[in-house]
This record gives sequence, structure tokens and C-alpha cells, in this order.
Amino acid sequence: MKQALKTKITKQKIYDAFVKIITDEGFYSLGINRIAKVAGIAKPLIYKHYGGLEGLMKEYLKKGDLWPIYSAERSNELKDITPDNRAEIFTSRVVDSLRELRKRKHLKELIKWELSEVNEVTMASTKARNDALIHSHTQIKGLESIDVSAITTIVVNGMLLTALMEDKRKKFIDIDLNTQEGWQRIEDAIQFIYEAIDLKIKEDFNQ
Repeated sequence: MKQALKTKITKQKIYDAFVKIITDEGFYSLGINRIAKVAGIAKPLIYKHYGGLEGLMKEYLKKGDLWPIYSAERSNELKDITPDNRAEIFTSRVVDSLRELRKRKHLKELIKWELSEVNEVTMASTKARNDALIHSHTQIKGLESIDVSAITTIVVNGMLLTALMEDKRKKFIDIDLNTQEGWQRIEDAIQFIYEAIDLKIKEDFNQ
């Protein structure tokens, strides 16, 4: 019992240090040595309890601290998908992700870092997000006629790039990224895409 409590306390110290570094210093300061120092524990304990940065990043996603859409609570909604609410749930997940990304500066910085550099932190972040998306796909039934991963790749990466452009570009084609009207057009387009996909599924399987 004492050992279990000790393990729990140690894991919490590690996780708290991980979050503190991100909050106070940013993702660029993340590293096993830095986490161990802030947590006041030996470096091998991080690998023992989390397997390294990747495990910590996965925990961060699951708790919804980095991106609420990946939280355990939001993941559960995938189990409730039916042909009647499928397009609505897909749309809400992508639109909510877009809105979170637009308002979270540190999340934008992480995405930019992932696109420009390969290191332990960026690889851990990319892998954690990919694994979360793969897990999400396994929760959904009745999508055999479409390539969910390919569609998600196109929609999500389009969402990421557009959100990053907001800070540097006023317009893309004729969409003003500095206005709510412009962003509403993008959200409406996301809804259109998933409604069209849902129609294709229903035609294929008569759902």
C-alpha cells in the first residue's frame, strides 16, 4: 500500500513538473533533464513511470490540458455515434479543435515547432496526437467505405495551416482571416465536408 502511494506521488510530481515547464517556460524548455530537476526526482523514474516524453505527452492529451478535444471525456462521445448524429459529431470535433487552436498561443507555437524541427519533444507531440487520432478511429463503426485516416489528414492539416496563417496573413483567396465572417465560412465548409461524407456512407450502406 505504501509503495502504491509512493508511486502515485512520484508520478504526480513528474506530471506537475511537465505542466509547470510548459506553462512557465514553453515547450522549447521541455526535456527529461529539466523535468527531473523541476520535479526533484531521479531521471530514470520518468522513464519508469511514463516511458519518457511521449508518455507524458499522451497523458497531457488525455487529460485535455493541451487540447480538450483529446480528453477522455470528449473521446467517449465517439462511442455514441449513430448514422443520425455522425456528421454533427465529426463537425463539432473539428470546429472545436480549430477554435481551441486559434485561442491557444502555446499550442500554435508547438505546431510551428513540429513543422520546422525534428527533436525529442516534437516527435513525442506528433506521435501522441497520431496515436490519439488512431484510437479515436477505432471507436467508430460503419466507416468501412471511406479512408478515415486520409480524410482526417486533409481536414486537420488544412485546419492547422489556416489557423497558423491567421497571425501572418490577412486573407487566403477571398476569405478574410481577421474577421468572424471569414472564420464562419471555414466552419460552414467543414460542416459541408462532413455532411457530404456522411451522405456517401449512407448511400453505400443504406444507413
